[in-house]
Amino acid sequence: MTIPWIPFVWEGVEIDGRRFEKVGLFVKGELPELGLSGAFQFDLGAPNSVLYENNVLSEREKINAHIDPDRHIVVNGVECPMIDTPLVLNPQVALDQLGLFLGFGDGDVDVTSDGFPLLGTVGADVVNEKCLIIDFPQQRLAIVHEVPEEFVANAAIAPLQRTPSGHILLTFTVDGVDKRVLFDTGSSIFDLMTDKEQWLEITWGEVVDTLEILSWGQKQMVYGGVARGDFRLGHVALPLNTIYRIDDEGWAQFNRSHDLLGLMGNAPFLGSLIFLDLVRGRFGVTSSPGMNGAPN
Repeated sequence: MTIPWIPFVWEGVEIDGRRFEKVGLFVKGELPELGLSGAFQFDLGAPNSVLYENNVLSEREKINAHIDPDRHIVVNGVECPMIDTPLVLNPQVALDQLGLFLGFGDGDVDVTSDGFPLLGTVGADVVNEKCLIIDFPQQRLAIVHEVPEEFVANAAIAPLQRTPSGHILLTFTVDGVDKRVLFDTGSSIFDLMTDKEQWLEITWGEVVDTLEILSWGQKQMVYGGVARGDFRLGHVALPLNTIYRIDDEGWAQFNRSHDLLGLMGNAPFLGSLIFLDLVRGRFGVTSSPGMNGAPN
């Protein structure tokens, strides 16, 4: 099976005087009908793919001609229109439409390190009823109809589910007890993000790190503590070291309402290849082909 790999690049950021090199992963996308080409953050924590309005103002007249007057999505509390125009990631992967995130983006200053203008976010809708493979060591991903058997054969497998809103949920164990987390490729700094009540149960209860982060334009304080417990995905131990929390009642309520421990991003898997099989409802972790000689 030939895998239609899509290369991605990491973007870093400085937070409180500290440099984090792998904060978000970005892919190149094209909107042929709008004459636009640029970078999109690949963020499964976002249920819908969107263009940032402030970053495409020069093409607003063309965009207006493609707005679907009968469809809207809500992004961070903002009602946003849908655009009937394809977003192409490669010849095998395209979205038929995406949202226009009104009032979001920093305009011309949003340029990625490889020189591409930042146009928006590719969200979880790009993998609906498909399979996603992310090869972190080789900085590439693929969206396919089935996971190649050579990746499945030696993988640690765990259940995968979707919420009604499209979020992706994984199940792993803490001291042998099943716990669910929202999987978010838009979060790469933190091993695990939870709320204060659950944080106290899976850490030693002492804050060893504090950061002020920016999430969708909103500042938030996060507090880290040393992990306590046996964390496993399938038969494989998860390398969780510092677990962070957000002291926000809305975040805690979200976790309670979805029976979640919290949010897990890319950090525990950066040395591996992972796959999300949204057809069969499974998540897998295995070695990158470049590390073990497996077929490409």
